[in-house]
Amino acid sequence: MQTMTPARADATVKATGVRIGAQALAGELTLPPRPIGIVVSADAHDGPGLASRQVLLVAAMARKGLATLLFNPMTPAELQRRQRVLDIPRLSSRIAQALAWLADRPELNSLPVGLLGVNQGACVALHAAACVPRRVFALVTHGGRPDLAGAHLRQVQAPTLLMLGNDDQGVLELGRHAARELPGTRQIEVIADAAMPGGKLLSDAAAALASRWFVQHLPRPPLA
Repeated sequence: MQTMTPARADATVKATGVRIGAQALAGELTLPPRPIGIVVSADAHDGPGLASRQVLLVAAMARKGLATLLFNPMTPAELQRRQRVLDIPRLSSRIAQALAWLADRPELNSLPVGLLGVNQGACVALHAAACVPRRVFALVTHGGRPDLAGAHLRQVQAPTLLMLGNDDQGVLELGRHAARELPGTRQIEVIADAAMPGGKLLSDAAAALASRWFVQHLPRPPLA
C-alpha cells in the first residue's frame, strides 16, 4: 500500500487569507506541499491576524505535512457586542460552515479533517464534531472546559486528545469527567501550559502532541 510522505520542516509553505460562509468570516489557509490532512481551528478574538497568534501550531502541523485552516468564527459586529456567555451552538455552526467551505473546494475536499479547540474553543470543537461526525476524523482540545459540550460528548465519534491544565484541580476533574463521556478513542494529557493566560498560543510541546495525534488518527487521503 502506498503512503504519502509528510512535508519536510524546510519545505515551502503557502499561506492565503480566505473568507468563509455567508458571514465572510476571516481566516487563513496554510498549505505545505503534498498535505496529508487539514486541521481546522476556530479562534474568536478581536486582535489582528490569526497566524501570529498560532504560529507554533501552524509550523508544527506543516512539519508533519498537515495543512491548517485558522479562522475567526465571529463577525466584527458580533465581537463588538460580545457577551460573557459562550454561544456554543452558534460557534459550532460556524465550524460546520468552514467544513462545508473545504468540501466545496476540489483541491481540498479529499483531505481528511481534524479539529482543534483551544481554550473556550475546546467545548465548541467537541460540539461541532458531534454535530458533523462524518466530516471530522480526529479532534484535539487544549485547556478550556470540554465538559461544557454536555450531552454532545456522547455523540463524538472522532478519536479525541484532551490536553488539560494542572493548575485548577476542579477544572481538571471536570475535564476527566468529559473524557469518560466520550464513547470512542480518547486520551488525556495533563500539561502545565493548557491554562496559560489567554490560552491562545500552544507551546512547542503542546503543538507537537497535537500534530502527532492528527498524524496518527487521520486517514490518508487518496493519492492523486
